[in-house]
Amino acid sequence: MTVASEAVGSLVANIILSVLATTAVTPRFLARKKSGAALKLNDWTILGCLISAIAISISAIYAAATDLHGVPWNLMTRESFITFRKLEFSDILLCHFIFGLTKLSIILFYKRIFSIGHFTTFANIALVAASLFISLSFFLVVFCSKPVNSFWTTIPMLEDSQDVIDPPALISAIAGVDIALDVVVLSLPLPPMKKLHMSAQKRWYIAGIFLLGAL
Repeated sequence: MTVASEAVGSLVANIILSVLATTAVTPRFLARKKSGAALKLNDWTILGCLISAIAISISAIYAAATDLHGVPWNLMTRESFITFRKLEFSDILLCHFIFGLTKLSIILFYKRIFSIGHFTTFANIALVAASLFISLSFFLVVFCSKPVNSFWTTIPMLEDSQDVIDPPALISAIAGVDIALDVVVLSLPLPPMKKLHMSAQKRWYIAGIFLLGAL
């Protein structure tokens, strides 16, 4: 198997990220199995993220191994170009699922450990917002080109002629909403922690642990 030099960096990065994601998620399920605890909804959502991340890595490995990645489009056959664009399209959609499902998993986890005051109400609002983000970003990406298959059938010289929505503007808008939701989700546990019966220093330690999710 020969891999284009331009594709090596992406290939290595995808493999490393898949290994890191698997290493981060696996202990959770091993702990659940060892303790006999039932899997909760936040476990299943994070598993969905892991499966999606591995799928993207497999796509990248396949693209690199079959000369679909790192090869100039003008050196590709028509079939190879279409296959490459289909993989790119599916990767974009999977990324949106990962972003959204990660938020859902974190919010559901918060709901399990905080049940004081109005936290549940705010958490449910955040759940609805994150769910809408997943749905809307999915449909906007799918139908940004008309017809849908023109995303992978349009030749590069006519790029953007098939777009119903301006892709750069769409990506910027989705990224902005994504970041705003991240801030909201990561801020959710801060108000309840003020009511914990412990020193301010310990509360800051706990807040720091929660804010590690920003990484």
